[in-house]
Amino acid sequence: SSPERAAWEIFHSLDVKYVLVVFGGLVGYPSDDINKFLWMVRIGGGVFPHIKEPDYLRDGQYRIDSQATPTMLNCLMYKLSYYRFVETDGKGFDRVRQTEIGKKYFKLTHFEEVRWL
Repeated sequence: SSPERAAWEIFHSLDVKYVLVVFGGLVGYPSDDINKFLWMVRIGGGVFPHIKEPDYLRDGQYRIDSQATPTMLNCLMYKLSYYRFVETDGKGFDRVRQTEIGKKYFKLTHFEEVRWL
């Protein structure tokens, strides 16, 4: 739930080499990591005090569309889930959440995509 650079520093300190993200927005799989994301925020906030759940909510709602908060749009989970997603249909339409994603074009600076499926 941290921004990419901060997450990279945490991963580096823990000697993490790979990160697996389960994403179902393309195929309609609802048990993906984005649907579990608020739990990651809550757990992370218990360890890292700078992570605060309200920073990820807009009017009390968790959003990934154009109304998502800047914190949500810039966190690593969002970036890893939606990296190059707009290339699949030209719109970035998430079938699970039934909306177009809010931030469609961005680059990863500290992580790189590894396709295994």
